[in-house]
Amino acid sequence: MNQSNQVLHPFENLSLWEYFVNRSGATEEEIALVKKHILYALPLLNEYTRAFPIYTLHNVRHQQNVVRLMGELLGGAVNKLTSLECAILILSAVYHDIGMVFNQKDIERISLEDEFTTFLKANIKAELIYEENGRRITADLVEWYCRWAHAKRVWIFLNLHKGEMEFRWDNVSFKDALGYVCESHNESVEYLKDDIKFDTNFLTKCDLRFCSVILRLADILDFDNSRSPKSVYEYLEIDSPKNHSESISKDEWNKHLNSAGFSFNRDAFPLVYFKASPPHPYIEVGIRKFIAIIEAELYSSSKILKYCSSKWRDHLLPSDINTDYRYYLAEF
Repeated sequence: MNQSNQVLHPFENLSLWEYFVNRSGATEEEIALVKKHILYALPLLNEYTRAFPIYTLHNVRHQQNVVRLMGELLGGAVNKLTSLECAILILSAVYHDIGMVFNQKDIERISLEDEFTTFLKANIKAELIYEENGRRITADLVEWYCRWAHAKRVWIFLNLHKGEMEFRWDNVSFKDALGYVCESHNESVEYLKDDIKFDTNFLTKCDLRFCSVILRLADILDFDNSRSPKSVYEYLEIDSPKNHSESISKDEWNKHLNSAGFSFNRDAFPLVYFKASPPHPYIEVGIRKFIAIIEAELYSSSKILKYCSSKWRDHLLPSDINTDYRYYLAEF
């Protein structure tokens, strides 16, 4: 087969991936292990629509965007990464949302899970809906619970891998380390202060706390129309929501559809520029609210860096977002 006809790796030409496979010092076996997990997980992520049929895209496009944004957040400092830090970052990008994948049997057994009881206790409104429906789970509750539990469910998938797919580096398991990083993206920033889960010198090669910061920021910064293509929006008839769940999805899709995402400038402040073309004040308000959440996350994450290893505690993270996006309307 000619090179031009070969299918590119999903992370081809992304700075983090290119550094990992070409310059990080990773062995052929280590690179092969990461590739095997990418090939395993990415097709599986397409199944998230069983529980989230009209949710913004969490399949390969999101994973590509997250790996790209990780590289943007690192900038030239990508060259400071160890091969293990590269692997943790890439695999966390691939696996952090794997818990959104539910098969039909999983969905039918949700109300029997121990975590479901915890979910109801943590969400009074959900418990009220459950009780009013005769303790029968509704479609809305399924989606709500799945979103709430998805980060914790990463362990279900990580625990499946044995033999040549086992998460081992220098013959030592890094499964728990990867699981903690994945799980952390749905927790508060304060959660990252746990020194047991987020070792800044894991195997003397990896700052798990720093990797967790980069994952959570890359995840939340993936906010553009590549995850909500207009054709899919129209096909799913999201513009005519039939229930509360669909109303939430409509809001999320509208915000993504009218956003062109973020661009980075490491030579000036603010470091991040946001581009959008909101056609209606309602959508603009939604976008502004989400940008405020992202800015709060950027601020909180930058404060966590002082607890990272000496190599990373002075890393420059975005401190502000240029939200004067009306200026960019002519670009669309």
